[in-house]
Amino acid sequence: MPADFFVGPIPYKPRTNLAQFRKPGGPDFAGEFRALKEPTVIDFLNILGRAKGITYKRAWWRELTQWQCVAASFAVVGIIWPICLNLMYFHRPWRPRTAKATSLIGVEGESPARQPAMVLAGGSSESEQAVVSEAASSAAVDASVVAVLGTAPLEQTKTEEQAQSEFGAEKDDYYPTEVHVPHKPE
Repeated sequence: MPADFFVGPIPYKPRTNLAQFRKPGGPDFAGEFRALKEPTVIDFLNILGRAKGITYKRAWWRELTQWQCVAASFAVVGIIWPICLNLMYFHRPWRPRTAKATSLIGVEGESPARQPAMVLAGGSSESEQAVVSEAASSAAVDASVVAVLGTAPLEQTKTEEQAQSEFGAEKDDYYPTEVHVPHKPE
């Protein structure tokens, strides 16, 4: 089973004798390899490819630096991808020009007239009367506009649905659950 990758030292010293691939009148592969200043595994494989037709695949993506990856990503996502999308949607590499939007810089708007605040007071204590009179004077509202509420408690009314359903909660319940009461047969 072939190896997925091979990392060799530089300069690479092959165990294979390249002189055995020399044919009479043919190129001297061993001499070419020795003439290289710092031969690598790639140089050795290139010479073997010419000598015996050996092929290999180079994992060039493993040799990229971070900056090369960033540049490639920018080129693909920032340039090529938008051009492809424009070709699909507009049938041209660049988006067609559109009318510029109206600028709202320097536009002054009108604010609606301020509505007087409605103050509700519910009692006859001196502090509550003071709050009512202060609110009426600060909002420029006539004191007759201020509504006075009674102090009697509000009645709670049950809707028809609430009257038919009752809820209960036990210690381990997160939410109260409906208590199902058996209905009387009619």
